[in-house]
Amino acid sequence: MELQQQSEADNQVIRGQNSVTFPAQEEPYQFDLLVSKDYVLSLEASWNMISLVGQPLAITPSKLKGDSQTAVLPMFGWHTLGFSYQPVEEFKHGEGYWMLSLNQQGERLVVPVEEYKQLDSYTIDLKAGWNLIGGVGKSYDFSNIE
Repeated sequence: MELQQQSEADNQVIRGQNSVTFPAQEEPYQFDLLVSKDYVLSLEASWNMISLVGQPLAITPSKLKGDSQTAVLPMFGWHTLGFSYQPVEEFKHGEGYWMLSLNQQGERLVVPVEEYKQLDSYTIDLKAGWNLIGGVGKSYDFSNIE
């Protein structure tokens, strides 16, 4: 669960705490309570093809990277129209990405996703040529595709 204070003066995110104390003030506090589930993204050493299983609470690659010293930005997505990889600025449902990890033992990044927005299926328009698409929140056996 994530508690995020929404105010013009101070936008604060509190995670993983049972209680929080805020100083008294004349203006009322307004809070958005987001129920989330942590998705663990396992990275191997070198380049990793990744996708997210739901709507991440932090939609930028720098938020995904967090405090990691070995996950390298920028991340790259495939742009069919230009036939090239381009740096990613924001995550989108159904897209796949390339991310580099320099950690020789691999590493795990924890990504909070909105609990009720995990993808079990989605529809995407494929363009002529290469497409780099993402996965869904369930495992599927693709060994016998007809």
